[in-house]
Amino acid sequence: MNRILWAFFQIMVLACAGLTPPAWAQIATTLPCNTMNAQSARIGTKCETSTGSEFRRYVDASSGALGWLELGKGGKVWYDAMKVNTAQPEAAKFCAEHPGQSAPTLEDFDRAAARGFRDVVRNNLAGIKNPLLWSAAMDETSHGQRAVGYALDKGDFHSALIDQPFDNAVIICVGPAPLLQ
Repeated sequence: MNRILWAFFQIMVLACAGLTPPAWAQIATTLPCNTMNAQSARIGTKCETSTGSEFRRYVDASSGALGWLELGKGGKVWYDAMKVNTAQPEAAKFCAEHPGQSAPTLEDFDRAAARGFRDVVRNNLAGIKNPLLWSAAMDETSHGQRAVGYALDKGDFHSALIDQPFDNAVIICVGPAPLLQ
């Protein structure tokens, strides 16, 4: 209890001095994810998806990379940096070049889709018709190995030639959620 009173006292002293808490602490409302400009949102901004799940604007403290933290059990950070018109091996390499990031797994897509992540990443993909988001998964077929991607508009998985880039093929990297959310 004493720590709570001490924190309250410190905030009051700062407020009387004309200083305000950091910008993330001032955000009190949760915005609809599908109506906001996701890339220009301030760090700490929360948005609610059409499924009722929440994401928070996030910056990685060590790399400075921006993304959206998927709140809830098993959530990941969906980073802003992306590469368009890429083949799957290039996509996996792109994520590996960013410390702490990787290509999403099929489980990442399943969980995030159930939480409405399309509402969050849609703004970053403006102008890309029927985006196919590469995953880390490969599929063995009688015709050889194929890469598996998540069709954002359809909400399901599709396989494609592993080494062929497509105009609508995109990689969005993910990373683990911070220990303290």
